[in-house]
Amino acid sequence: MKSIREGTKWAVFSPEQSPPMHFYLDLMRQYEGTDKLPDWKEERARKFIDAHFFYVFPKDNAPTPHYIREVFYDLHQREKIDGCVIDPFNQLANDWAKNKRDDQYLDSFLSDHKRFGMDLNLYNVIIAHPKGMQLIDGEYPCPRVYDFAGGAMWNNKCDNILQYHRPNYQQDPSDPTCQFVSQKIKKQRANGIPGTVEMEYDRDAFRFLINGRNPLNEDQEPTIKPNYEAMEDAPF
Repeated sequence: MKSIREGTKWAVFSPEQSPPMHFYLDLMRQYEGTDKLPDWKEERARKFIDAHFFYVFPKDNAPTPHYIREVFYDLHQREKIDGCVIDPFNQLANDWAKNKRDDQYLDSFLSDHKRFGMDLNLYNVIIAHPKGMQLIDGEYPCPRVYDFAGGAMWNNKCDNILQYHRPNYQQDPSDPTCQFVSQKIKKQRANGIPGTVEMEYDRDAFRFLINGRNPLNEDQEPTIKPNYEAMEDAPF
């Protein structure tokens, strides 16, 4: 949505989306809102995605945090990216042996990565998966920050902590109900207060609906207009 509305450019390390063709094809379908792409739509989508998304997948080097940041830096210099995404954290070649405990390693990694984003004024997004959780009434509850390995350190170091949750998935995988949950927002005057947004996912249109409305419709205004002046010193 930020790319469509604001022209935001992203570098994305997401090895689970390999090969890159699958990554780009998914984005093209999401951009057009359909998997039926006649030639003119495919060309339009391809031009937009090629200009705004850069897939990072090292073929010959281990994806260490240092190496991935070097690639992000190079893309910032060459393509003027606005944000970088690590999806997920556990696919990095993390050297846990450098520190005796998980939280000590996370302390070092998150401090370095946050400084990297601040120095380049980048949106800095890290996807993390929870540890094993217990079913409650047949469903997994929305994970809290302490459900992640080294949870306290994520809470200490990250400015914003957001969750995507499907509350009915275990009992009905086809249920489109989903939730966007913000558990921590550091600068709330600029970025909003913590809370939960109930949504539905339209599989045919590749769209999330809020109260049945598609936020990407041209006749719909953003719910919250960002205060860019206040956000200049607060990369995500």
